[in-house]
Amino acid sequence: MFNFDWVVNIYDIIMPSRKPFELLKLMKTKSTEVVLEIGAGTGRVTKYYGNKVDNLVLLDPSIKMLSKAQEKLPHAKIIKGVAENLPFPDNSFTKIIGYDSLHHWQDQIKGLRESLRVLKKNGELFLIEVDPNNFWGNKVILFEKIIGMNSHFFSPPLLTKIVKKIGFSTVKFDPLSGGLAYLVICKK
Repeated sequence: MFNFDWVVNIYDIIMPSRKPFELLKLMKTKSTEVVLEIGAGTGRVTKYYGNKVDNLVLLDPSIKMLSKAQEKLPHAKIIKGVAENLPFPDNSFTKIIGYDSLHHWQDQIKGLRESLRVLKKNGELFLIEVDPNNFWGNKVILFEKIIGMNSHFFSPPLLTKIVKKIGFSTVKFDPLSGGLAYLVICKK
């Protein structure tokens, strides 16, 4: 697994920080929801919706990244951990977000199964990923390979097929950012 600790102080500078309008529009998050963000990192995306949620849990393998997120969202509960071994009881969350993180999970199938397990009935999983079939998406993949990340990207059709096979009942797909990325919404 790639160690993000060495980039924690420059991460928010080098990563695009545009507001995720498409995600926010589709999430329709209410303050009463219980939300988990897997791979929350420094909270660069969480900061746009996190203050609207009373019960917010941020999970990441890097405690240094989570410390930066905590500065942005003091009310959030931060937990060092990975998607493949979620330290929560069954049926804990109404929404789970994986923004630009799925491709970093060591065992993506296990992580998706864990997400299904901890989602409440009718809960939703939002996965935003770079599309490997897109020209610019390929540049992102190449960059991650050059710097030593062991990333694995799914095409939108393959990810859609996988989440259905795992047991999500409803799956919606939306291209984002002119096709550079895509959003898959999975319902339990």
